[in-house]
Amino acid sequence: PAVDVSLLVLWDDGDDNLCEQRSPGWHAREVMALRSLAGSSSLVLAGHSQSVDSARLVSSGWLRLIARGRDKNRLGVARVVTLADDPATRPERGAIRVPHVAWQVIHDAIRSGPVLVQVARSGYVTALVCQQCREPAACSVCSGPLGSDPGVDGVTCRWCGELVRQWSCASCGQTRLRPVSVGSTRTAADLARAFPDVPVRTSGRASGVIDRIGSEPAIVVATVDAEPVADGGYQGAVLLDGSALLARTELRSEEQTVRRWFNVMALVRGADQGGKVAVTMDPTHRAVQALVRMDPIGWAARELDDRRETGLPPVTRSLTVTGEQPSVADFLTRADLDPGWRVLGPVPVPVAASSTPARTIPMDSVGPTGGQRVRVLVLAPIADGPRLATAAKAALSATADRGSPAHLHIRIDPTTLL
Repeated sequence: PAVDVSLLVLWDDGDDNLCEQRSPGWHAREVMALRSLAGSSSLVLAGHSQSVDSARLVSSGWLRLIARGRDKNRLGVARVVTLADDPATRPERGAIRVPHVAWQVIHDAIRSGPVLVQVARSGYVTALVCQQCREPAACSVCSGPLGSDPGVDGVTCRWCGELVRQWSCASCGQTRLRPVSVGSTRTAADLARAFPDVPVRTSGRASGVIDRIGSEPAIVVATVDAEPVADGGYQGAVLLDGSALLARTELRSEEQTVRRWFNVMALVRGADQGGKVAVTMDPTHRAVQALVRMDPIGWAARELDDRRETGLPPVTRSLTVTGEQPSVADFLTRADLDPGWRVLGPVPVPVAASSTPARTIPMDSVGPTGGQRVRVLVLAPIADGPRLATAAKAALSATADRGSPAHLHIRIDPTTLL
C-alpha cells in the first residue's frame, strides 16, 4: 500500500523466510523487483553473501554489482581456520565431529569473550543407525526414524513417539546403536563437561531463540539462522555439521550453507582483535574455500555457471505440481506445455531430513484419499515465464471445472525443488 516509494532495500535475499509459504508463494525479492519496475523506485539487494538469484540479475545487467574487492573484504574480519591448519590432523580423524582445531579455537577465545558454535539440528541425538551394518534405526510401529533424549531409558520414534527400550536391527539382528546426527542439546552438554567453568547456552527452535548476549565469556550453541548477536562480537566461532548441511538432497543446500557461514563471520570480531572461525569439514570443498578467501561473489558466479550447464533455476523458470498421481497426470494432460520445456518426474514426495528406509512409504507421501503423492517439475526458459504461468492457471481451472477435488499444490519458482 505504500505510495511514492523512492528506495526499496532487501537484506539477505537468499533467506528462505522471505518466501511466503502460503499460496501464491511470492518471494519478497520478486515483489520488490516488480514494484521497482512499476514505479520510479530504486532496488538494492544487500547482504554478507550473494544469492545465485541476484547473481543472475547482475549477469543479465538488470542489477549492478557494488562490492569491495576480495583483499578489502578480508579487512576487519575473523581469521578462518580449517582442518588443514591443524598439523595433528590425520585423514582418519576427519570424521571427528569436533576436531582438535575447533577445541583450540574455543579454548583460546573463551578467555576474552563469548564463543558461538553453529550446529545443523536441535535436540539431543536426532538420528541413529545400527552399529554393525549402518542401517537406519526405524520404529517397528510406523517405520519412522529413532532418536535418543537425555534422561530417557531407551530410544524414541521421531514420528509417532513410540518408546523402544529393547531394539534390534531388522537387517542383521545387532542390538547396538550408533549416533549419526547429534543435535544442539547433546553438543551443549559435551561442551559443558569440557568447559565446566563457562556458562553454556542454547539457541534454537527447541530451547527458544536468543536475540542478544553480553560480551562476557560464554559458549552459545545455536542452530542455523538462530545465532544471537553478541555485544562487541564473538571472540570465536565454530561451524559444525557442514557436511550434513551440504549433504541435503536440495538444489540450494550449498547456497544456503555459504549464506549461513558468511552471516556467522559477520558476528565475529576481526582478526586484529584475535577473532577466529573454525570450519570442521573438508578444507578443499569450494564452499570452505569461498569462506577462506572471503569470496562469496566468486562462489555465486561459479554456482550460476553450474546452473547454466544443467538448466536448473534460477536460469530457468520452474513449476512444481504436487498431488496424487492421477491428479498430477490429469493436470499435465490439460496443461498447454511447450514441447521444448523440460518435464522431470513424477517422483514420490520425499520426507525431508528423515532416515526412513526406502522400502516404506512415509505418511507425508500419502494423499487425502490414500493414494501416494508425487511431484512433477517443469522447467522453461526465463522468457517463457508468462506462458508457463498462463498454462498452469488454465490447467488448474479446467481441473476445477470438472467438479472433482484435485488436491494439487502448485508453485512457480519455489525456493525448494524437493
